[in-house]
Amino acid sequence: GQALAETALRAEQLTPDNWAKLRAQGPDAIAGMGDWALSNGRLCAVVSDLDHETGMTAFGGVLVDLAHCGAGNDQWLMSHLLPNMDTQALTRPHTLRTGFGERAAYITVQGQQQGLRLESRYQLGLDNPDTLTVVHTVTRVSEGGKLNTLATMFLHPGRSLTPYALNTAQRQYSLGFDWLQVDRSDQQVMLRAMQPGDLTVLMGAEALLSPVSYGVKLDSITRRSPGTDDQVIDSFVITDSDYSLFGGLSAAPVAGARKPGAWELLQSRWMDLATGDSLEMRFSILVKPDTNVARITNQLYRGPVISGRLQPSSSRLLLNDSVGKPLTTVTPRAGGHFSVSVPRDVSEVVARHVTVGQSSEYRWQLEASDLNVGVLKGSSAGRVQLPQGYAMRLTFKGVGGTPDPSFGDDFSGANSAGKNWDNGVQSNSMALAGTVGDPGEVQLPAGEYQVYASRGLEFSVTTSNLMVAAGETAELVIDWPLRALETPGQVSADLHVHSGISFDSAMPLLERVRSFAAMGAEILVATEHNRIYDYSDVVADLGLSDQITLLAGVEFTGMAYTEATPTTNGHSNVFPLRYQPREFSGGLPRHEGVRLRDLMQWTREQSPDALFQLNHPRVKDAPDPGLAYFDHLG
Repeated sequence: GQALAETALRAEQLTPDNWAKLRAQGPDAIAGMGDWALSNGRLCAVVSDLDHETGMTAFGGVLVDLAHCGAGNDQWLMSHLLPNMDTQALTRPHTLRTGFGERAAYITVQGQQQGLRLESRYQLGLDNPDTLTVVHTVTRVSEGGKLNTLATMFLHPGRSLTPYALNTAQRQYSLGFDWLQVDRSDQQVMLRAMQPGDLTVLMGAEALLSPVSYGVKLDSITRRSPGTDDQVIDSFVITDSDYSLFGGLSAAPVAGARKPGAWELLQSRWMDLATGDSLEMRFSILVKPDTNVARITNQLYRGPVISGRLQPSSSRLLLNDSVGKPLTTVTPRAGGHFSVSVPRDVSEVVARHVTVGQSSEYRWQLEASDLNVGVLKGSSAGRVQLPQGYAMRLTFKGVGGTPDPSFGDDFSGANSAGKNWDNGVQSNSMALAGTVGDPGEVQLPAGEYQVYASRGLEFSVTTSNLMVAAGETAELVIDWPLRALETPGQVSADLHVHSGISFDSAMPLLERVRSFAAMGAEILVATEHNRIYDYSDVVADLGLSDQITLLAGVEFTGMAYTEATPTTNGHSNVFPLRYQPREFSGGLPRHEGVRLRDLMQWTREQSPDALFQLNHPRVKDAPDPGLAYFDHLG
């Protein structure tokens, strides 16, 4: 690309004057006035102001947005530095500085606790314009609690981002999309989950139509002590469906193994930093405008290049080595064309081509030269023309051995402990709003289907049989659902609604609104996690303003464990609230570390007409103890 000018380097606080130019944009962009922007003209990143509570903390100083400037593809959530891997003892920063170095701009955040000074530096430069450099440094400045491990946690709950975990030096530890099941309360499970690793590609959600992938590369962990040589510390990674955690011990263990085990963990109890010692964790985060793991790995692998064409283009190619260890995955460009690099030492590739209703496997022998594999065809799908002009939900059920379809499948095969982990938008149903913009056709595997048309409890359900032949187009002819129940003086409402605007969802906002129209909903309350948002523009664009009444609200989602809220303050909806698009998280008020009764009192004083709704106060076997507020009361 064109060389970037030094004038493109920016590191400054967001104001009305620079807002349009420096803010990151996209479904997960939450920055507002007062936050701190960093840009090199190619990437736009934002660190939250120290007073803006972010993620698992009641404070800020956290990387919250990362996107290509002006591209609207921010799907970054947040990351947290964890001394001793403790999510309940995060350090409150007290200083934030901006600055400029040689062909680079940076933001530095610093805090101190337990005799440790913690510094995080975020840097964008001109020489590698698609890469954000992140350096975390922990230094012992006085006596205090021990530091035996250091980790950084990258959040991606609900497959908002999909992790593809690799070890670029030792492939036997690579996991790809096959994650381990992690229970942070079980030490043995955590030990098994610790894998040597250095790269996780966080693949953006395809459904959000804001393509991006983040290659999180742990470059090094280094211990420094005055008067001695630097000590390189082996790293490990824990890959869970909701987070990826990179970490290392604070010193090299005696007779330690490459993969951490009970022996290494036992030694860590006596590890610490002496006064003046420091531990540095250095990351490179490569950002590419594509939901494609190969766009990241192509920058790292230096072996042969495999090229070809996939048909249909809406498919995925998953590449493993000869013993089944993951190398990369490919989403083709327009027209189905692809080009993918593999490591130098790979002589055989096992490729799986996955598309609608079909999976094909190939084995390719690689020589020193590149390989063109030609056209890889998947042909078991047909097309179905959908009815237009009426709101309804269409549900497809396979008949006579035909499996149910899975609309919205990204063909990644992502799973946790062998259990399929869908992307939150997969379904055998689809929604039609009855307005311009509804999909006109859909792909289906060849076979026989029973199709049901519905529109909520007040309407009838109609059915139709459908035969789909490979490579052909069929028309779905089905009667519209008719009103079966009159409900004068009543309205259909949902008071707890999430979309891809929330940090744990990949559901496109357009599809969320369309689904409500299809089911006859009349009042929609937007309650995104820790973010006030207004769907009005989408409702208007779909021509549904006369049918759907929208209220903006929020789901206060307690994530910070504090002295005042030792088990967080749970999850609560509040609506209606005023959406303020230039404020942090849409004008989200402070709530982390605030006792529930005080939060209710604030609502009564600031928004006297708002409803305060306590969500799922009891949850059996909750994965997060903060989910179920009443359970803490007995």
